Amino acid sequence: MAHETYLGGRVEAGDGETDTDRVARSLVDLCLNDAGGDAVGVRADGFISSLIRAHRGRGRFACRQDCRHSLDALSDETSGRAIGAIGTAAACLSGEAQRLRARHLFESASQFRSPHVRSTAFAVVGAARVIENAPTSMGALKLLIAAAHNLDRDDLGPEPHEIGLRDEAIVGQALILLGTTLGLESYRAEGLRQLRELVAQDGTNQVGAITAPAYTPSTF
Repeated sequence: MAHETYLGGRVEAGDGETDTDRVARSLVDLCLNDAGGDAVGVRADGFISSLIRAHRGRGRFACRQDCRHSLDALSDETSGRAIGAIGTAAACLSGEAQRLRARHLFESASQFRSPHVRSTAFAVVGAARVIENAPTSMGALKLLIAAAHNLDRDDLGPEPHEIGLRDEAIVGQALILLGTTLGLESYRAEGLRQLRELVAQDGTNQVGAITAPAYTPSTF
């Protein structure tokens, strides 16, 4: 993987282009290791600003953004990861101003819908985080209800690139969150079954600590 450095809200890959996936992962990591203070607020503002710039409306995020390529290809998975990250930020950041910025972006992006199961699963993580702290969020609730229909389909196939066990775990976690948030026990049970199956398959600890909360950096 290319070396990553933080620079004013941009996480740079080796080619100098901002990778929205890396920004989303970095924001989640910051949320879960937030010790408070001005430095954390500055970093959070930078990451949120980068995702605001990448947002193209209706929950669609550009993959990369720099001075040469202001609009790159849109990706369902990049969009799902970004929504997961901003929902987590809206719930977990210590700074109120940063939480409000993230919540505003989440509500703007909550129209996101995807036929792809993993992309939907990432968005579910963010929506569930928002609902925990703002139960009246209609954007989050509608996203979760739409996701419940999507993740209940029998014709779901693999997305168009190879994934590993760690990436697959996000689907099980999303099903558990849907079941818990919407009171759908069958979803929760299916999510637990999938995670147990992944643990049984995992000989390299790629899945990580399955009993940990679903909002870990390893799932992004």
